[in-house]
Amino acid sequence: MNKSTAVRLQEKIPNIMKAWEERAKKEILAARHLEGLALRDSIPEYMMGLVDALNKNIDRTTARKHYDREEGSRLGKLHGDKRAQDLNYTIDQLIFEYHILRQVIFDALEQEENLGPIEREVIVCSIEQAVNDAATHFTSYKEETIKLAEALKARDEFLSIASHELRTPISSLKLQLEMILKNIVQNKSGSTDKEVLKKAFENSIKQVNKLTKLVEDLLDISSVHLGKLKINIETGIDLCVLVQDVVQGSKEEVSSLSESNIILNFQLPTSPVVSDIDPSRVGQVMRNLISNAIKYGGKLINIELKKISPKEIEISVEDNGRGIKNKDQERIFNQFERAGSNMNEAGLGLGLYISNQIIIAHGGSIRVESSAGEGAKFIFRLPI
Repeated sequence: MNKSTAVRLQEKIPNIMKAWEERAKKEILAARHLEGLALRDSIPEYMMGLVDALNKNIDRTTARKHYDREEGSRLGKLHGDKRAQDLNYTIDQLIFEYHILRQVIFDALEQEENLGPIEREVIVCSIEQAVNDAATHFTSYKEETIKLAEALKARDEFLSIASHELRTPISSLKLQLEMILKNIVQNKSGSTDKEVLKKAFENSIKQVNKLTKLVEDLLDISSVHLGKLKINIETGIDLCVLVQDVVQGSKEEVSSLSESNIILNFQLPTSPVVSDIDPSRVGQVMRNLISNAIKYGGKLINIELKKISPKEIEISVEDNGRGIKNKDQERIFNQFERAGSNMNEAGLGLGLYISNQIIIAHGGSIRVESSAGEGAKFIFRLPI
């Protein structure tokens, strides 16, 4: 390959860059507002790489080719990422920049003498590789930007929901404590109504429990993000007893509701079901699922526990509530999402996400079977 071609290209780089900028700004709408179109750490360096590719004195070893490829990818990333940051730029305009560059290079080098077929092929292949690198990184940057924007939107929505959810029990708790204090102060003779105080304290404890649950969810989500969700496996746990305790606790909560016509059914299996699990975490999953069934309209809730194989057990919570649309059934296991679509419904949208993470940490799986208006059945499986 003629060395003079590489030398001539190196000498003409300033003129090529100037001609490329002028033509690109004239023919690419998004380029017109850019003060300096040429990125000094990408396009000029790419040109020097092309000089090397045309220089027959450079040994084209495997190591050298690998270095050139890595360097080309680096420069493509610089160029693609920079153009992607400009809202006016499209991938077609980015590609057109390289087409213009290729033509400008040919025009500059062939002013004195025509290029040989091998030299033209080297330039064409180099430009094609450069545009592929830049376009790949341009697309990747745009996709990451969209994901980041969606994440920020989800975060902002979550913070809004969280502040509302935390404010509600705090306001109620403050009101209850103020009422208790007022009752005590106004009854200096010691004739304070014990029943009134008892009810006020009970309501205060309920609000504290709500706050505790919210804080625990926030701590859990933080642990998941840090990869530090604690799972303390205990051997030989009787799941019949565990599920029965959770159901009984849920029944007591239901009985305190103003509308207590909710029925919780749980039939004990005919034989014991024993597994190595974290009973606290599995109980948390059960409470989340039963709480959701109650929240989303279930009046009849059936809980079932069974051994489906020598190595696996299955627990399900089924309600006859309003159900979940097919398009939402995958979404609800994401963080900050809810089983319902009403943004005014209570909850941080973390329960199912945390439950899913707990089941995964146990080596199990969770899914939902539902149709809109026909209730929902949440099923999770755990290894024995």
